[in-house]
Amino acid sequence: MMKELKKTDAPLLLDSGFVDRVFNTSLFLGVILSLGLLSFGYFHLALSLGLGVAISLVFCRALWWTIIFLFPAGGRDKRQFFFLFSFLKYMTLAVFLYIIFRHLEVHPLAFILGISVVQLVIFFTFMSMLLVDFLNKWIKVPSEGQA
Repeated sequence: MMKELKKTDAPLLLDSGFVDRVFNTSLFLGVILSLGLLSFGYFHLALSLGLGVAISLVFCRALWWTIIFLFPAGGRDKRQFFFLFSFLKYMTLAVFLYIIFRHLEVHPLAFILGISVVQLVIFFTFMSMLLVDFLNKWIKVPSEGQA
């Protein structure tokens, strides 16, 4: 006999606004970091960081739209198109990177930091959700239905 899954036993679930929050937080963090670098006069570092953040945000959003389109809830799978979308996405990324590194003076560390901003925001968001979940279980905070 299977045990019913209570709200307190449920694994960590993501709400529908998670991707939008990650996108907005990453955009805000990228703008703040770029403005901070500009305020100290580091134009090339700010440009490199801004380009990295922009590429990361575009491809994060493209990945999310691809997942929504290819794997709809309750709909028909379109997995046969997944390879095509992935191939086109990476070819587009290669063209963007070629144009950026060919025609602009880009600082590599700032560019890598800019690309990793979205991944860092996702990581720290997950860690904060795990910490809050752990503290709620440790302190035994009643869930919404038990109040």
